[in-house]
Amino acid sequence: MARIMLDPGHDGAVDPGAIGAGGTQEAVMAMTFCEELARILASRGHEVELTRYGPDAEMESLTKRAVKANAWGADVLLSVHYNAFVSAGAHGFEVWTTSGHTHSDDLATLIYNNITAIVPEVPGRPDMSDGDPDKEENFTVITVAAMPAVLIELLFITNPTEEMLANDATFRQRQQEAIALAVDQFLGVA
Repeated sequence: MARIMLDPGHDGAVDPGAIGAGGTQEAVMAMTFCEELARILASRGHEVELTRYGPDAEMESLTKRAVKANAWGADVLLSVHYNAFVSAGAHGFEVWTTSGHTHSDDLATLIYNNITAIVPEVPGRPDMSDGDPDKEENFTVITVAAMPAVLIELLFITNPTEEMLANDATFRQRQQEAIALAVDQFLGVA
């Protein structure tokens, strides 16, 4: 099949990322999500690697995460994050690519559409200004990547309701299945 690099956002050693009202750390949840997603992707026949292992694993830079994916020859890079905002009412998920239209946009659209269909209770936060739902920003981890690369903000961990969803294994599995299906569709194996 294909080589999929998963990048659990932030790290538990130095940068925990966003922290929810209930104390949930983005770095820990991103690691949990990626470990579970890795098992699903592997069960579909893909080779899967992570840019870091363990909740307290430190990765020195975003550039090194992308370089690791490049060196391994990944076919796809997915960087997984949880969003934060000062308003506890902020909610939904976002899918990000780099500026301009690339194959990453095709992957991002599949991810967006699948999450919307399979997990309809969490709204997408699209940017349709260029004809597709992904948002665009030149985040280092996806800019340095040589393969189609997408950054996913799964939920607003600062929203108490979404923080609870992030901690619900059944809910996470639905998001993971949506993403795994999108990867297979992108690669033409679904």
